[in-house]
Amino acid sequence: AVVSTQSTGSPVLTRAAAECISNEYAKLRTSDNSGNKSKTLPITARALETLIRLSTAHAKARMSRTVEKEDAEAAVELVNFAYFKETLKKKKKRREREASESESDEDEDDPFRLMRKTGSDLEKR
Repeated sequence: AVVSTQSTGSPVLTRAAAECISNEYAKLRTSDNSGNKSKTLPITARALETLIRLSTAHAKARMSRTVEKEDAEAAVELVNFAYFKETLKKKKKRREREASESESDEDEDDPFRLMRKTGSDLEKR
């Protein structure tokens, strides 16, 4: 099946997504200054740009015209994994919990599972 999309430019950040990104960036800057994380990577304005670009890319992958909070959360998860090798432990939704009963626990720590889930949701349409 061929999917055609209009070239409408870049998705627009919603207020919720912008707040999520700015809050996470502030946390990254605070943790960088306090030295809580063992790393040699300073957190600069490039980290903020990265969060925005990853959020936008996730929204584009969903073929959305707006960057939602879920896109920002996916970007935050990817950045935390890339910078600190950290993964988020989220509460699973009922449908996801039922589907994952047959999957291994290793998939839970995979930072790219959100993108694969989004792709499989698009295939179902």
